[in-house]
Amino acid sequence: MIIFKQELCEHLVFGICGTKRHFPTVLSGFIINDRRILSNAHAVSNSSVIRIQKHGDTRKYPGRILHIAHECDLVMLTVDDKQFWNNVNSLIFNEILPELQDSILIVGYPIGGDNLSVTKGVVSRVCMSTYSHSLEYLLSIQIDAAINPGNSGGPAFQDKKVVGISFQGMNNVQSIGYIIPVLVIKHFLDDIQLHGKYTGFPRMVFHYQSMENYSFRKYLKLNDDQHGILITAVEPACILNKILKKDDVITGIDEKSIADDGTIDFRRGERLSFIHLSKIKFVGDEITFTIIREGKEMKLTSLLDNNSALVPLHSHDKRPDYLIYGGIVFTVLTRFYLYEWGFINWKQKAPRHLVNLALNGMLEEPDQQIVVINRVLVDEINYGIEPSVIDAILKTVNGIEIKNIKHLANVIDQISNSKENTFIRFETQSKSIIVVSCEDAKQSEERILTQNSIPHARSENLR
Repeated sequence: MIIFKQELCEHLVFGICGTKRHFPTVLSGFIINDRRILSNAHAVSNSSVIRIQKHGDTRKYPGRILHIAHECDLVMLTVDDKQFWNNVNSLIFNEILPELQDSILIVGYPIGGDNLSVTKGVVSRVCMSTYSHSLEYLLSIQIDAAINPGNSGGPAFQDKKVVGISFQGMNNVQSIGYIIPVLVIKHFLDDIQLHGKYTGFPRMVFHYQSMENYSFRKYLKLNDDQHGILITAVEPACILNKILKKDDVITGIDEKSIADDGTIDFRRGERLSFIHLSKIKFVGDEITFTIIREGKEMKLTSLLDNNSALVPLHSHDKRPDYLIYGGIVFTVLTRFYLYEWGFINWKQKAPRHLVNLALNGMLEEPDQQIVVINRVLVDEINYGIEPSVIDAILKTVNGIEIKNIKHLANVIDQISNSKENTFIRFETQSKSIIVVSCEDAKQSEERILTQNSIPHARSENLR
């Protein structure tokens, strides 16, 4: 066992001014083969310095990230100092998933204590759940032992072998914790071995509903022995849009039958969401659907991809993309942007049109982004602009529909460098119009940046 002590540098969501909050955090991890260390990704997100301390050793060694997988909340690290690896043993995985009521030992350093803590728990449930760090829907193991801050990243043992990694608890509930099962850990490790890097988990992006209603089943010409889920929409940018259609009924995936409630057989007496069948594959793998279309059964095969959501679910280890023109600050809509209205209550407090996009929006093109007006930095050039443009979605610039923030930067550059146009007209989705003089924008840029202590008018990737 090892203990992590790191200084974590968390960037503010709107890091345009370069403001940062620094605070230390402590968590756990363990050594596997080939001088590698496993822990949780949320332990090192946005970190500036990582120090790794072995159990029973007072020295703290500089750590280095090899691979990080925010989707499954895992990180692989190493220590370059050879002395660290003296007298250490790597742990071994138990690839058999624990059964219900099996006893498990949770090992780590809860609440940042210096002494190792060992807690015994029992497997309560094996299920698909939402990983809080990324909002990814993956397999997890629920146990009746609490996972407290500091426990994160520590191993869960059964018969002296690792069966999982502690990663999250449940607020306002006692004696419930979750561990990442070896099946997910192995996916992370195998992905790196196969592709030389972490490529992620496939995403099947379509809306569906259950087929438990008798009249609905009869309407779709299903026999009593035909079961599955009804597709109501397929995201245009998803690769599955090439083969799946609205009103298709998916009865099976890779010869695995899907019930009317969208579940599949997992183990005796246990069922999982059909989504699990895609999460055990890699990006670029093939998947085969058995469907019923207009009363006819057929098999369709496709590759799998993992495009980001229209409103990205997380932006860990990334600074916000932004562009300032005429004092108008444009940025990209993400979940982190919406969390500025409250991590818990953003659905109720954030602007309704942005919440609807986050919950129901569908990606039209793989590189599509929602560009919003974050704020207006007050200056003579933008005097009189209505406050209603704040949080509005940018639709067009001089009649050109904007695809993403990089496209916006290119369009502005083309117009401002052209002698034909002296003005730029921004139009929002809510029909508000802003007009900026190109000449005035150039003359005011340095003044606006200086007044607001902003070093650059654009994020690094847009310069």
